[in-house]
Amino acid sequence: MEMCALAGQAIVSAAGFLLCAVAPLVGANAATPSPAAELAVATRADPYPVAGEPFEITISAEVKLAGPVVGTVPVPQVSAPDWAKLGLRVLSEQTSFRTQAAPSGTTCVTQLAVRVVADRPGTIVLPPVSAAATLPSGDVLRGQSQSCKVVVAKQPASGGAPRSARTAGRAKLVAVPGLVGLALVPVATLVFVLWLAARRAQRHGAVPEQSQERELAELRKLAEQENAAEFYARAVPRIRQALAQRCGFSEAGLTTAEFVAELGAHCPDRGLVGRVEQCLTVADGVKFAAARPRPADLFHDLCLVETILRDSRPQREE
Repeated sequence: MEMCALAGQAIVSAAGFLLCAVAPLVGANAATPSPAAELAVATRADPYPVAGEPFEITISAEVKLAGPVVGTVPVPQVSAPDWAKLGLRVLSEQTSFRTQAAPSGTTCVTQLAVRVVADRPGTIVLPPVSAAATLPSGDVLRGQSQSCKVVVAKQPASGGAPRSARTAGRAKLVAVPGLVGLALVPVATLVFVLWLAARRAQRHGAVPEQSQERELAELRKLAEQENAAEFYARAVPRIRQALAQRCGFSEAGLTTAEFVAELGAHCPDRGLVGRVEQCLTVADGVKFAAARPRPADLFHDLCLVETILRDSRPQREE
């Protein structure tokens, strides 16, 4: 009997040992391991805005996972700086989020687009921006962008001839003999009629708003698909044409450097010129060097294209 009791205790002890050894393995297998992940944060802004004129600051937080997401999709949360302490007035603020799954991994991007105004010229240093994302396993990824410098230029002086020159011109016009003045009336009328006809023809030849919105929707889809080659192949000719028409010069046959120089000579908005130069430089890298821009850069350039094309729409006739 004593032998049977000792044997029973030995069996119970062995069973308990096996349960203690197996329990951690079961717990480890039940947990959902997160794939390898990284969080990148970037801040971009117009490098040379003008005091009193709006410009855009874009903050992007991008999570890259080495495999598919199992469970809750990690949404990066961005901690924006205090814009008022930086001397900036916020006109609008928009946050967007997108995710894209691919065999090579999953990308989750949060983008904060802020339209601001600096009332005074000077140098503004945008501080590093922090972001965090919670993975399905419960682990928290943290990242921080680098600081960004913005040089705000003075408001450009209004164009036009000096007051003395305009006054002299009016005096000479009054001194014209009566018959010559009457002869100028039909000429002025003819010039006005031709100008009005050209303006109407330009308006009728412009791309309708619905067609332009479809075009922008296609560009946004290409940016979401990270198809940089097709995105820039379609976007660059449109913004070159729109800016050249708006500023009154021909962009045909101009290289990127020549186009930027011509735009800088005709456009007083230095911030816009700087953003266009960045966009065209990235486009050249994609076209000639097979560069692969980040999704955040694609969406930043998409916002630029949308702004240029919508601002270039002809005004509707009342």
